[in-house]
Amino acid sequence: MDSFLPAVMGFVVGVFSVLMGAYSGRRAAKKQPKTVGSAQAYEDFISQVIDDPEHKEQEAFQKVRARLLVYGETSVLEALAKYYNGGSKSFTALLPVISEMRRSLVTGHKSEAQNAIIALLQFEERVRNDNAALPK
Repeated sequence: MDSFLPAVMGFVVGVFSVLMGAYSGRRAAKKQPKTVGSAQAYEDFISQVIDDPEHKEQEAFQKVRARLLVYGETSVLEALAKYYNGGSKSFTALLPVISEMRRSLVTGHKSEAQNAIIALLQFEERVRNDNAALPK
């Protein structure tokens, strides 16, 4: 009788662990396509803004925007709205947007990453400005 209770408890804990593992795995499997979609939409948006900051290629930009609206986290969409309503189209004005994108993908956004992102955005802006100054 003394060994019956520990055996039952072990069985119950084992069944509970299996059920929790199955639930957790199913939940992760359901979330993965959204995470992949978000990452691709974020990457496409940043590439599009850097390649075509004036959005001259409207059709391409509309597709990117559509993916952002479907896959983007609320915090990212709010940061994008502030970026577009803020008026500044400098690349460094994208920092809050990129920060929210990184947070939503759980890649972290420590100050070291922020400094590196600022430096890369400033470099892209210099390249854009240098190219604009070239005679056509």
